Amino acid sequence: MASSSSSSSSSLSSILSIVVLILIVSTAESVKSPFHPRDLLPHLPRQVSWPILNSLYGAADLLPTFIGTASSGNDSVDWKGACFYENTAWLEFHNKSGSEFGGGTLHIKADKAHSWTCMDLYVFATPYRVTWTWYFISRQHTVEFPEWDGRAEYEYVKNKGVSIFLMHAGMLGTLQALWDVFPLFTNTGWGESSNLAFLEKHMGANFEPRPEPWVTNVTTDQIQSGDLLAISKIRGRWGGFETLEKWVSGAYAGHSAVCLRDSEGKLWVGESGNENEKGEDVIAILPWEEWWAFEQTKDDSNPQIALLPLHPDVRAKFDVAAAWKYARSMEGKPYGYHNLIFSWIDTVSENYPPPLDAHIVASFMTVWSQMQPEYAANMWNEALNKRLGTEGLDLSDVLVEVEKRGSSFDKLLAVPEQDDWIYSDGKSTSCIAFILELYKEAGLFGPLANSIQVTEFTIKDAYMLNFFENNASRLPTWCNDNDNVKLPYCQILGKYRMELPGQMMGHVVARAQMILSRSNFADCIRCQVVRVSKTLTMGTKRRPTCPSCDKPSQLCLCKKMRSPCFDNQVSVTILQHSLERKHALNSTRIVRLGLKNVGVTTVFDVHDEAEFVIRVIGSGCSKIGTNQSDFDYRLETVASLELDDRFKLGISGNVENLEFEKHVVLVAHGSLKIAESLKLSQHSGEMSCRDSRVTDKIGSCEESRSEDLIRICMKKQGVISNVSHSLMLETNVEVPSFDHILASPAAMDVLAKGFVVTKFSEGKREFELEVPPGSALLFPSEESVKINDLKEKEELKVRNLIVLDGTWSKARRIYLENPWLKLLRCHVKLEMEGTSLYKEVRRQPRAGCLSTIESIVYTMKEIGEDPEGLDNMLNVFESMVEDQRRYNYDPPFSPLSKPTKPPKEKKKTKKQDQSSELKIPVISDLPFDFRYSYSETNPEIEPIGFREPKRFSPFGPGRLDRKWTGTTALASPEIDQSQWEEERARVLGEPLTEEEVTELVERYRHSDCSRQINLGKGGVTHNMIDDIHNHWKKAEAVRIKCLGVPTLDMDNICFHLEDKSGGKIVYRHINILVLYRGRNYDPKNRPIIPLMLWKPYPPIYPRLVKNVADGLTFEKTKEMRNRGLHSPALMKLTRNGVYVNVVGRVREEFETEDILRLDCTHVGMSDCKRIGVKLKDLVPCVPILFKDEQIILWRGKRNGEEELFHSVNTLIRNNDHVTETFSSTQQNLG
Repeated sequence: MASSSSSSSSSLSSILSIVVLILIVSTAESVKSPFHPRDLLPHLPRQVSWPILNSLYGAADLLPTFIGTASSGNDSVDWKGACFYENTAWLEFHNKSGSEFGGGTLHIKADKAHSWTCMDLYVFATPYRVTWTWYFISRQHTVEFPEWDGRAEYEYVKNKGVSIFLMHAGMLGTLQALWDVFPLFTNTGWGESSNLAFLEKHMGANFEPRPEPWVTNVTTDQIQSGDLLAISKIRGRWGGFETLEKWVSGAYAGHSAVCLRDSEGKLWVGESGNENEKGEDVIAILPWEEWWAFEQTKDDSNPQIALLPLHPDVRAKFDVAAAWKYARSMEGKPYGYHNLIFSWIDTVSENYPPPLDAHIVASFMTVWSQMQPEYAANMWNEALNKRLGTEGLDLSDVLVEVEKRGSSFDKLLAVPEQDDWIYSDGKSTSCIAFILELYKEAGLFGPLANSIQVTEFTIKDAYMLNFFENNASRLPTWCNDNDNVKLPYCQILGKYRMELPGQMMGHVVARAQMILSRSNFADCIRCQVVRVSKTLTMGTKRRPTCPSCDKPSQLCLCKKMRSPCFDNQVSVTILQHSLERKHALNSTRIVRLGLKNVGVTTVFDVHDEAEFVIRVIGSGCSKIGTNQSDFDYRLETVASLELDDRFKLGISGNVENLEFEKHVVLVAHGSLKIAESLKLSQHSGEMSCRDSRVTDKIGSCEESRSEDLIRICMKKQGVISNVSHSLMLETNVEVPSFDHILASPAAMDVLAKGFVVTKFSEGKREFELEVPPGSALLFPSEESVKINDLKEKEELKVRNLIVLDGTWSKARRIYLENPWLKLLRCHVKLEMEGTSLYKEVRRQPRAGCLSTIESIVYTMKEIGEDPEGLDNMLNVFESMVEDQRRYNYDPPFSPLSKPTKPPKEKKKTKKQDQSSELKIPVISDLPFDFRYSYSETNPEIEPIGFREPKRFSPFGPGRLDRKWTGTTALASPEIDQSQWEEERARVLGEPLTEEEVTELVERYRHSDCSRQINLGKGGVTHNMIDDIHNHWKKAEAVRIKCLGVPTLDMDNICFHLEDKSGGKIVYRHINILVLYRGRNYDPKNRPIIPLMLWKPYPPIYPRLVKNVADGLTFEKTKEMRNRGLHSPALMKLTRNGVYVNVVGRVREEFETEDILRLDCTHVGMSDCKRIGVKLKDLVPCVPILFKDEQIILWRGKRNGEEELFHSVNTLIRNNDHVTETFSSTQQNLG
């Protein structure tokens, strides 16, 4: 009965407490209640209060929230607290202690508390100290700093202030968060449950129990070198540490190891972070049996382990010997604590889970440095010094040094780690960095190995690589055999089912015929620092895209871009139409990735009315053009100059000094650019623009009271409705017009010094753009001139190029609806021959119309920019067009292709020739085998493998009667070759007379010929033959311009053009050909040429360069390669150049030298190899090395007689007196 009575009493009190709680909640908003509802929760029964407290607070609430910095002067910071809703803080300097630098008092005024019982907790920090306090009463509070810790802290606080942090959960929430954090590191069931609850709440992880047994009966025969072991620990010291690591990095595994199999077949495990006998965490290579037994029986952190086997294609590239060599070199070295916390910080602010940020990280480091200085030195001090380019600075000195350089600590944290950094205890690699370094040495990253910093990778980045098996049917037979859920990897240990979201199982290509090369190993690699993006989402509704280029991950452009970006001297400003920015084939994205000095402004059409306001850069209070003389605003003393986002990163990632003058002079009509945010304060009183925020402009602060120079009201389609200005024009007119301004030399001189244009549309500011001096518009307007004509005018130097981005109709509308473009003194245009690379995927109105990126590149080349630095962007653009051309075709056997609607039947007219319709499959009577390229492939060389199944015919499924072998569509043996020769002779007819040839050549040989085909690195392709016949419908001949690798052998080009088309070459000059169709050519009876719908993947051919050249030893081969690399280059080849004289130059050089080097920088490695293959047969010679876009050629061994003749000929060229000796030698040999 007593127990029952107690239970009833407890229930009654609970009900009454809840009623009181509801009443207080209902009145809390109207008046300040004596108690806040949250304050009563601890007094309620545990079964009622704890679920509510756990939902309101969590372990992450133990982290404070950064409020701001309180500095000297009149600057103050205001915020809303957890208890007091109105708070203000400011700092006052004093010298009550009588020390050299004095101290300070931080004043905090707290007001408007939401209840009588609440309180606010605060943390205050500088680089040298951290303190905390709490406030319970609404009044002005103070925090005393009796004495600054030397000049460094005094200068830092004077410039940056004291950082203020708020415990946003309040006293109760902070204690609750502390209670939740404590068990994370305990080796108990409570600790395990706390870790799982933390990950579930903050990451959405699901820990579903697995059926027993939780240990898989592993057969090691099916584990190979390179297989990854992803490990997740969920209890104990390492369990709590890994939980926090998963939270900040987004990974679902906290540790990793790698499998290695030696030459005797024994399996080993390489692990960075293995504890040795001294209790140190080191890199160890352990036998599998020892490692596996420890994880099962001795590891008390309850590990969950998954095995990720390498994909077979990747495993074939894995160099086991190189991997073992690297592993042995790292064995025994300490764990990479130096780069542990920096791998997940890639950006200034986007990688921190809330409420974590760089300010909290700095304060945490400060506290820990004071508690454990040795631990801090190992964890971050050395790494921060590496990023700063200094040595021996502790954390406080680092923070002060960053402030001196005008940068900030959050930017310093974002500087990427470099793989070649050596710390005091050697090379530093965390668990995943050790594995990826091993992958790099084993050759898995291919040619990008030197550009990738694997120490910047997290475990999530690693298991998202396209390295691992994505076909569950190829997993080991014992994989997940006891689990009813089949994972795309093998979980070999653990009570809970592991999750690895984003693992490359979801990256299987939808189209079977579109199997991408496995060199696309990562979702996205950035251009600037070449690291895997953390912001890539793996949604199911939308395919994953790269956040930098906004292209699908499989077609990411970033990894193709040159790094670092091209530092263009002429800046580029792009006015991009609003409908163009999200277009899939928009080329501006490549410009933004490829150029360093580029800006993009989005422009919308004028639908009703718009207003343009134009001001001169740096204009003051006086009118422009008045009789007052120009004046200078001089700031003799500058109190603060704050640079927010313009610090430089060197090649090694160090922060360079930012040099700036203490005395800044603002000159009227001048141009002044200072970063993204500029704050000027003046004490002498000449001019003040306090607290002005300047974005991409200078001189817009309201205090300067600068008047608008020109105001233009614009209606749609470029109709100007009203113009007002403050210019002094030469002509006095009552009603000023825009044409009067354009006709005034004085007005144009003022505008030539630069101006700022602001567009307002529908009452809102659409954009504000600074137009610096020396700006030129690239657009074929009536006033535009050729760039070559512009060069002759030395007074006009282009410093900024303005480009319009959109379709031609949209670009024309941008020009008409932005009249300020006509205020530019310089308008330039391009006159290019040929067609754009866009022609296959986007419609061009006429020949010579180029894409935005082509226009920019060709213009900058003519202006004088380095052409080699610009060619990379055209290569990337060409690859983007090629990818789009491939994906435009969706063969019917694609398993995920969308069902297409049946086309509507068109009524046939009498004029239609039904016999001309092609039937499927297409039957062609051409007597030769169909290949993608006839001139650039050798049918005698058999491939050793294929990158795509042979059933994927590029002609489309069932569209051709010929069988596709992977490289060739074989002709039927029944086709009569002699009949084809007779028909060809009949079509050609009688040979042309000399006068007819002269007339024909004169008509088609010139560059302005409309009947031209460009022959590039693909050579004579199959579809080109069809293009030739299409031109022959309306023209007797076609002009062919040859560029790139095929020009090495022009005879081969001419042979295949005549052989495959049936025409006749009537003119040949260097790389220009004229192909004649014949006297009796009839377009209606042209041969049937089925088109290739996409470019087939090239097969795999035997290796061109052997490790040891034939006839040489390994040492001799190595010596010749080194000698070739250090020898002067015979020639420097350019991208898509004309190489007709290369073979002759190489043969001539081999008369005196046995080895030579060709410099193919920026040509591309693939073209380098093609050049080597051709020279091998044409010279002949032996390619012995392709490295860094350099070709090393060896003459090859000569027999005794050839060597003797060669030696004698050399003597003859050097000395004319040995002629008689040479004659006698010839007689003896005869």
